[in-house]
Amino acid sequence: MKWLIVACALVAGCDSSTRTVVSNGPAETPSPTHGGLKRDRSAAVPEPTDGTETSYGETVSFEALYSVEPVAGGKRFQGSWLTRPDGSRLIASYRPQPEYFAYQGKRVVVTGRPVHHGPNVQQIAASHFDVKSMELAKSETPYATKPTAILAPPLVDGRAALEKQLSAPTAPANLGEMKPSKSLEPATGWVRLAGRLRKIEPDEHDYMGTVTVVFGDGTLVVGNDVVIAPFKPLLGKLITVTTRDVVHSDAGWRFGGQHKLCPGAAARCVDDYQKRR
Repeated sequence: MKWLIVACALVAGCDSSTRTVVSNGPAETPSPTHGGLKRDRSAAVPEPTDGTETSYGETVSFEALYSVEPVAGGKRFQGSWLTRPDGSRLIASYRPQPEYFAYQGKRVVVTGRPVHHGPNVQQIAASHFDVKSMELAKSETPYATKPTAILAPPLVDGRAALEKQLSAPTAPANLGEMKPSKSLEPATGWVRLAGRLRKIEPDEHDYMGTVTVVFGDGTLVVGNDVVIAPFKPLLGKLITVTTRDVVHSDAGWRFGGQHKLCPGAAARCVDDYQKRR
């Protein structure tokens, strides 16, 4: 007999609502519910991630100023940047890209995709952009001689040149309404400081310290918290320091942070690292 009915009479006190039907066929599994609502087991469940994933946005094109850092920083980061008219900046690469050297300091039209790295991806804390193509903006003028290396920052060898750098706009005027730097803010861009190394003052560990550079017009620039070993053999000699962290305050002119030291009046004083992500 396929179906067996267990009568209520066999169970004292039961009624028709407690009748049990037993089948010798496949049992049906009730749909699980939560809060009275059926749970849809067919819905896609996101795969768990470990925070190392990378995703990309839609392809876009926009105008920006393209620049390359002339000096490598921590972990040899030497980025190329896209500065948009509103002042926002995006990293285009972690190393210089020779194929784009002709666009350094130029306004360009760039096409590519925004890059979004997971929280566990080692990265610079900035917006990233994957460049697919780059060309000069229509109103931009190309270099007479196409650059094949990283361009040297402007030379600064006196007070007048320092003041000019601090008052210069952060980008060419034709890029948009970009605010000029104020007197106590960092210099607007990279510079080459050329002067004589007058003094070295080491800390108690003889590792870090301050250095004093004097220009030909007598202006002093003090380097704070620098590794002094590379400076020691050059004491009393003409040197060049490429840096962007020059500030002026009541204490005078100062630089620190990311920089490169070169002996003599160096024509370039930059790091020539090539593309390597």
